[in-house]
Order: sequence, then C-alpha cells, then structure tokens
Amino acid sequence: MGIPPKTIAVAVAVAWVGFVGAGFAVLEQYTAEAGAFGTPASVWPDATTLPDLDGAPRLIVFAHPHCPCTRASIRELERLMRHAQPYLTADVLFIQPGDSSWAASDLWRMAEAIPGVRITADPGGQESQKFGIMTSGHASLYAADGLLQFSGGITPARGHEGDSRGKTAILGYLQQEASAISDASAVFGCSLRNPERAEVQP
Repeated sequence: MGIPPKTIAVAVAVAWVGFVGAGFAVLEQYTAEAGAFGTPASVWPDATTLPDLDGAPRLIVFAHPHCPCTRASIRELERLMRHAQPYLTADVLFIQPGDSSWAASDLWRMAEAIPGVRITADPGGQESQKFGIMTSGHASLYAADGLLQFSGGITPARGHEGDSRGKTAILGYLQQEASAISDASAVFGCSLRNPERAEVQP
C-alpha cells in the first residue's frame, strides 16, 4: 500500500516552508552583519593629503566603488547633504588598488553628482589607513578644530536605505543638539583591506 497523495503533499509543503524559512533567516543574518569597524583617528591626521579643514565641520566617507551595499550609503549621504548644507562639506574617498578606471564606477558618478561633495581616489587605500577605516560606507565627522565627533555607518542595515543612528547623530550635531557625539553605529559594506573582492570581510 503506497503513501496517500495527500500525505505526500503535506510533507512537501512542510519541507518547502522550512526551506523558505531557513532562507529568510540566512538573509536576515546577512543584512544585519556589520563590517570591521577599525580604529578611527580621533584627530584629523597630519599626514593626510586631503585639503586642510577650512573652519567648518568635514565629513569623510570611505567607499569601495564596486560594493553593492555602498549604494545605500551614497544615497543616504545625498539625503544628509540636503539638510546639512551650508554647514558641512564632505569628501568621498574611493579606494583604488589599481589603475584609475577601476574606481570610475556608477557609485563614483552618483557621489560626484551630490552638491557639496568632493570626490577623491584613494590609491592603495593609503588614506583609509591613515584614518583607521576598514569598511566601505564608514563616515567620520571632524569638527573645525580637527577633533573626531562621529564615526560609523549612515545606513540602518546592509544595502538598506532609511533613518539610522549615524545619520541622526550627524544632523543632531550640526543642529547643535549635541556638542560632541560618542556613540558609534555599525558599518555595512565591503572590506577596504581586500578591495578587489566586493564582499564583506568580517
């Protein structure tokens, strides 16, 4: 006597639900997994080749030009700058391990189109190392006196746009709701230490 078709159908349905549930669990874990935070420089590095601070706060965003998660960071930077100008200028540093064409991606062009943002290539990741940054999408806010006020991510999760602790903290500082920001927020993006691999290195 064979197994009734109804029993087989129920078993298949249960297995399918379990498979889908496991898939969502893996996706949720990946979405929430942050990259390495690094050791952000507490004072504007003397050795940096970036222009000196010009009497105003400066936001530095470190980016991997081929990191899919960094797209959300660039879009959040655009939204942030709409509210932050003229009180804030920003630099986006795109890591460049090889020739210049490697960094000239659509993310570069997206960032370049944001008013108040200056784009710079970071050959060999030298600047990211001077600033102590390890993950794409990491933003560091320095006051006019060169002291670090905030360092961390500006997205709520990997590849997700929307309000985040980081963006809220930066805007709060600029609106003088806080004299200094000590809280850090997780950074979601690809490793800047292995830039030719567009995937997160924990």
